[in-house]
Amino acid sequence: QVVDMNEQQKSSFSSKIISSLFNTVTNKKIAVLGFAFKKDTGDVRETPALQVCHMLMQDGAMVHVYDPKVEKEEALTEFKYHNLTVDESRLKFEHSPSAAVDGAHAIVVLTEWDEFKKLPYHEFYATMMKPAFIFDGRNILNHGELQKLGFEVHAIGKGRRPDGSLNMLPPATPGNTPITSPRERKQAATVDGKHPVLGIRMNKICCIGAGYVGGPTCATIALKCPHIKVTIVDLNEERIKAWNSDNLPIYEPGLDEVVKACRGKNLFFSTDVKGAIEEADIIFASVNTPTKVKGIGAGRAADLRYIESVGRTVAQYANGNKIIIEKSTVPVKTAQALDRVLNANKGKQNFWILSNPEFLAEGTAVKDLDDPDRVLIGGPTSDEGVVATNILVDIYANWVPRERILTTNLWSSELSKLVANAMLAQRVSSINSISLLCQKTGADVAEVSRAIGADSRIGPKFLNASIGFGGSCFQKDILNLVYICESEGLPACAKYWQQVVDMNEQQKSSFSSKIISSLFNTVTNKKIAVLGFAFKKDTGDVRETPALQVCHMLMQDGAMVHVYDPKVEKEEALTEFKYHNL
Repeated sequence: QVVDMNEQQKSSFSSKIISSLFNTVTNKKIAVLGFAFKKDTGDVRETPALQVCHMLMQDGAMVHVYDPKVEKEEALTEFKYHNLTVDESRLKFEHSPSAAVDGAHAIVVLTEWDEFKKLPYHEFYATMMKPAFIFDGRNILNHGELQKLGFEVHAIGKGRRPDGSLNMLPPATPGNTPITSPRERKQAATVDGKHPVLGIRMNKICCIGAGYVGGPTCATIALKCPHIKVTIVDLNEERIKAWNSDNLPIYEPGLDEVVKACRGKNLFFSTDVKGAIEEADIIFASVNTPTKVKGIGAGRAADLRYIESVGRTVAQYANGNKIIIEKSTVPVKTAQALDRVLNANKGKQNFWILSNPEFLAEGTAVKDLDDPDRVLIGGPTSDEGVVATNILVDIYANWVPRERILTTNLWSSELSKLVANAMLAQRVSSINSISLLCQKTGADVAEVSRAIGADSRIGPKFLNASIGFGGSCFQKDILNLVYICESEGLPACAKYWQQVVDMNEQQKSSFSSKIISSLFNTVTNKKIAVLGFAFKKDTGDVRETPALQVCHMLMQDGAMVHVYDPKVEKEEALTEFKYHNL
């Protein structure tokens, strides 16, 4: 699937060039900048330029290439090696970029040579056919400046607005945060605490949802921002009662100390959802987004009923303008759906929706909140949307260094959360696939992991072979990503990410089978001691835990399974078995 996805990317990029040029490039001059597989080398072996140029010539294009280190003969040798027929009259290698570009319909960047960033594109535009296109296959050019010159710009992985331009944020500072300083913004606030532009009160926060994300996140905000009153609400009375007791409903190292330091001062837990919405104008939506269990997308798509309910509830009780912040993990474009719900049910109020996904790891959530790698905030690109983003930036800036606060558009923020979990899970499945090979060949997966982890391009994290990943996020988010890819007509992408989940299932099955085969091919009436049932250490969370499948396979074979886990009770395990119809 890794190789297949690589081939798909080259094919997709080539097809995009042809379709954008009115579905044909016959006899059109296409300027190709770069033919080597990477900058600072003349190596053309397996270069992506091979397939792109071949597809363009197959469609009738006149391809003019400039590469500072590659000659035509070297390219032809590689074409021949791959049995790709080339009409040499349609392939010309130029000795300067301007010669390649003069009279061209499009510029295609295929190698990330530094000199390509500094070329006189304003001069190129004047000599090209109109409309003039640029296809940046390496994402190295200044797309905003090129659009201002008049180019129609296409880039890898960047969406387009209805007017055809690339969807980009307004200019930002090096930390990728909005330009205005926190001092200027604080000075702009009126005496009564309301924001002069949005008209919202900035000294009170409401969080709807008192679970694994909302509780620790907003408790940390209360600790770091003593000037802000934080109220966490939930309709589950037992959960709220637990948050107000000495026995918190979730276990996280350090969480108990954070809650006790603030509770009753500027941190409150309540079931009064209406009152909290009326009192606060900054509202975090931190409710569950489980995988659908029936209907279209069952088993993969996210069930957004609770997010929808938040929208309807906020619209019902809002007594003024509100900023609503998605804290839950949601599919891309959820903010758009939430906006429809809010605006269809609102009165005179205005709502601004932001995306602020969590990147917490269970067992280290408090540490992650106290010293995050980054805080991601996605918001509308309108003027008021940027102002709303600034308000949330300033809240986090009370303890998070400004350069770690990243701002994006809404869709990039929503997608980033899914992709982050998918990439981490991918590393787990990748090393687990190698662990199976190690078992067959006599290699030691720990030594292999250490060797590849020493490569600074790879790094050592998430390379420990194990029984597989679990928890509420990884599998749910990957399956959601698979569903989104399928829904958007990207079957190759969907298949690629599905393999990560399939490999995880294979690892659990292989491990369970190994236990049974090692015990003389049967565990009937044998006592098997299982140490640990939670999906990872320092948590009592059993959602999608690998222990589920292992224990089930052992019991199906007749074993008497005796479990010890310092944080998991039998009732919690049985609930998870029942959820999975085991």
